[in-house]
Amino acid sequence: MDKELNLFREIILAVWDRDRKPWFYPRGQARDIYLDISSKYNSIMRREELELSLPTEERVKAEFLPGKFLYLTPVERGQVLLPVLRLKCDFGRSIPEIRLRLGIFVRYDLNVRAIGFRFESPEGPGIHNYYHMQMIRGFDLGQHFVPDDYLRWMPDSSPAFPLDVSSSVNLLLSLLISLYGVSETGAILRDAGLDQKAKIHLGSLQCFSIPPLEWFWKVSPKGSKVNKYYKTADDPDTFRNSHKGFKIAGITATHFNAKSKRKK
Repeated sequence: MDKELNLFREIILAVWDRDRKPWFYPRGQARDIYLDISSKYNSIMRREELELSLPTEERVKAEFLPGKFLYLTPVERGQVLLPVLRLKCDFGRSIPEIRLRLGIFVRYDLNVRAIGFRFESPEGPGIHNYYHMQMIRGFDLGQHFVPDDYLRWMPDSSPAFPLDVSSSVNLLLSLLISLYGVSETGAILRDAGLDQKAKIHLGSLQCFSIPPLEWFWKVSPKGSKVNKYYKTADDPDTFRNSHKGFKIAGITATHFNAKSKRKK
């Protein structure tokens, strides 16, 4: 069994099972955007339809049917974003070919506007032979998200941003993390019972293993040369408020670690 192919497929189906379908969006900007674009970007309507558009070990090359798209959960932190996804892939290579094209639709000045990004696997000999993300003007070459907003100024060939990715699964997770963050993406996997299957992939992503932030300080009473050195998880404002009347200066971790225990 091809574990990578099957997990890639299972994560997309988990997103489908978890996400509210766009025709059920409550009143608000996300629903208004969907109503404006749904005639051009037809949503996949049934789970079975999505399953047939995903790779299997018997059909390693797959893509969404023409004119069909996967609507993802709207992002509602600040400006409302409606993400729409199109997929093309080929698992018949030593490094699977993955092309995830993500359109981001927003409402601006009463009109729908859009930009997009493509998350892609290494392309073979050439300048993009690594996992990367680039901007796009539309889901298809020569076509733009919004007909009257051509975005001619926008670079869509370079730069190609290298990604912290080593597999098709990680590339898909990076797309989800870019929209929903690490915690929410982890919740998608846990709710679908995929967290253990994805463990090896999560472990290779630096964003899932960032240690807590700490700050390093040199502290002394004003006018004194007697210094104490602190390592703390308190943010700078909290730390300064708890040491009023002292002279405080930030230092590096190397500087802090070089000090004797009695000075810390």
